[in-house]
Amino acid sequence: MEKLCTIAEELYKGGVVLEVDLTRVQISLKSLAAQHDQCVTLHEQQLNLLRFLLDLPPEAPLEVSSMPSEVVLLHTAGISRSLPELRLLSARQKLADRQIKAVRAGYIPSISLGGQLGAVGYQEKLHHYFHTSGETHNWFGNTYLALSVHIPIFDANDKRLKVRQYRYDRQQAETSFDMQRKQLEKEYADASRLLRHNLEVFRTQKDSYRQAEDVYAVTKEKYREGVASMTELLQDEMRLHAAQSACVQAHCQCNMAQLALLKLAGSLDCLTR
Repeated sequence: MEKLCTIAEELYKGGVVLEVDLTRVQISLKSLAAQHDQCVTLHEQQLNLLRFLLDLPPEAPLEVSSMPSEVVLLHTAGISRSLPELRLLSARQKLADRQIKAVRAGYIPSISLGGQLGAVGYQEKLHHYFHTSGETHNWFGNTYLALSVHIPIFDANDKRLKVRQYRYDRQQAETSFDMQRKQLEKEYADASRLLRHNLEVFRTQKDSYRQAEDVYAVTKEKYREGVASMTELLQDEMRLHAAQSACVQAHCQCNMAQLALLKLAGSLDCLTR
């Protein structure tokens, strides 16, 4: 566009084109310069966000690879059972089962064995405790063994109520697990349909972009030969940029839908391989 603006200025000075044509080229150049600065700023912001997510210092160098021309589809095999939402609900069910077992274990009689071994000393004076002579060694041994048997007979239905509460908690966790699994399956199906739709949009936008390139190339040759006007060339170039932006946006939407599928399938680690 800078080259085209220079050519338009020379043509305007030579009286070949009108001032309005030069003004259009200059406006297009300023618009593209503003878009370029905006894209550079957005690019730096995204790099800083990546540094923050990766726990890197702000001065760490970071580069992003170029986007491939085609959408690379990765295989997914449905909802993963290792998702944090499902694992948490599954752990709640296991916890309720263990609590029920712990309460029921209270009905079993328990036997405990204990004992103590010690000595008691009786002295006339305090310092006799620290003497080593036989006259002051008035110590008497103290030893016993104890065997206790605990048989639970009556607990005012406390254990029965606890078992019922834990059964209710387990049933509630199981219901939440089923609802969460169905919700994730719905999200997976929606993401699959969205990916297929975005793929169709991407293919359509890519065909439109190729057609816009062909039209622009023809208009460019006509302009060089003096058949087409500068206005037609600028319009076709704007259509080319619009088609390119739509194609890139459709490609990004495909990648976002595929990321959603990989997340639900628990396969995000395949992106780092």
